[in-house]
Amino acid sequence: MPKQVSYTDYQLTESEKMQTENLIEKMTIEEKIGQMIAPFAFGNFLNRSSAEYKRIYKLITHYKVGGICLFKGTVLNYAHLINEMQSLAEIPLLISADFERGLGMRLTDGVHFPYNMGVAAAGDPNYAYKMGLLVSQEMRSLGIHQNYAPVADVNTHINNPIVNVRAYSEDKETVAKYCAEFIRGCNEENILTSAKHFPGHGNTDIDSHIDLSVLYSTEEEFYNVDLYPFEKAVEAGVSSIMIAHVDLPKVTKKENFPATVSPFIVTELIRNKLKFDGMIITDAMTMYGITSLYSVGEAAVKTILAGVDILLLPPDEEVAIESLYRAAKAGVITEERINQSIRRILKAKLWADVYNLNRVDISKLSEQVNRQETVALATEIAGKSIKVIEDKEKNHPLDFSRKISCITISDIPAGELELTFQNELNNINSLFRKYVIDSKSTSDDYLKVMTIAKNSDVVIVPLFIRIRAFQGGIVYIPEQIEFIKKLIEANIKFVLISFGNPYINRLFEGLGTYINAYGDSVIVQEAAAKFISMNR
Repeated sequence: MPKQVSYTDYQLTESEKMQTENLIEKMTIEEKIGQMIAPFAFGNFLNRSSAEYKRIYKLITHYKVGGICLFKGTVLNYAHLINEMQSLAEIPLLISADFERGLGMRLTDGVHFPYNMGVAAAGDPNYAYKMGLLVSQEMRSLGIHQNYAPVADVNTHINNPIVNVRAYSEDKETVAKYCAEFIRGCNEENILTSAKHFPGHGNTDIDSHIDLSVLYSTEEEFYNVDLYPFEKAVEAGVSSIMIAHVDLPKVTKKENFPATVSPFIVTELIRNKLKFDGMIITDAMTMYGITSLYSVGEAAVKTILAGVDILLLPPDEEVAIESLYRAAKAGVITEERINQSIRRILKAKLWADVYNLNRVDISKLSEQVNRQETVALATEIAGKSIKVIEDKEKNHPLDFSRKISCITISDIPAGELELTFQNELNNINSLFRKYVIDSKSTSDDYLKVMTIAKNSDVVIVPLFIRIRAFQGGIVYIPEQIEFIKKLIEANIKFVLISFGNPYINRLFEGLGTYINAYGDSVIVQEAAAKFISMNR
């Protein structure tokens, strides 16, 4: 297939137009509705007698769904599952996944890049391009066609519990520039992209996974800031836009009205103002930002009436499909409205070469996924992203001839991942003492670590307080925050290094040395251990 540099510039050939229209004419209304549904599947081994396999089998063979969104799994299980699913489909499936931080975000044996804010902190937009390119190459080898990335949100609210470090920046120009470069890299491999989370999820303090988020931006702020990266993403050739379950009352003049079901947001802003004719996809329809207000069927019908093309992860796919079918039969949703979406979906499948890229060559996976160049790029970005934000006490670089201890703080029970930095640092420079306090630590544990701190010349405090879906807000364990404050009050020399929330330093007055590492992946922690060990 000839390579298309930009999805925006892609026009169907006369042969493709004829192929598309002929297919639409032959499809029943039920089959068309099925193309507009993207259910989930986990990339694990599925026995054919299992309930999960039977669910997917029915969705593909009976309801004729147009695609599948994959979640946690392994490279080999992904490959087997994709081959199995594609063998069941009459029209090849559009396989999608959220790889905004690389394949390691979903694949336990994939390469995990730093968060987007770390990519931008590395200081070169070309990193976003290279990341988009290499991730896309690995996706193609796995038979995956669409990446739900990049994040086009401008993180203007520092207490944002769900975007935060996932955004490239608090600056709209930076976000726009890095989004455009990421899209350019993906376009070169004909991987579909999705700018998210329209109309912007940056100026919020509620996670839309658990409730309807309110975007606090005024009308002027929205059009000047939040909308800007999406405008630039369209110019860069983004192939789809993901709608968030957020409320934008100062723009829509309505309250408790998710963008997902708003004709003004979906049609007026995206179709008319941005002049975008690619696919519009919902954020997960399982999120409480939508389910708390509407039933499954009601939400499905309202989103399609608003102008959405694909429903992502309906809570009950069969109910959503049946509701759309009844609405179409009753004339509530016209067939021409449905055909508009089908044309966009089929065009996307043609551009992404879905008709040919629908089988995974398992024999080549070992050389095509988790390649050295992908690991090298993630490592380089991680190393250059680490930043010393404050160093009033001149603790960096550290003198490891002194008694230096490491006290790791984790917001969950510490496992192998949370110990990576501590152990890597100890391998490079033998530590005086090392200890871990986590969500299960007792008052005795806190007494022990304070004793260690007082008997050390300098303490390194790696802090794992992370942004997670379904938390509601940023969760702090009071004892952990209090312990850090006590270190400051006791005038103990220490280096605080955050592996999650880049704004954590704002909780502490009088902080001496503070370092940001954007992410908690093994690659980021290893880079941080090398960074803190450097003699400059």
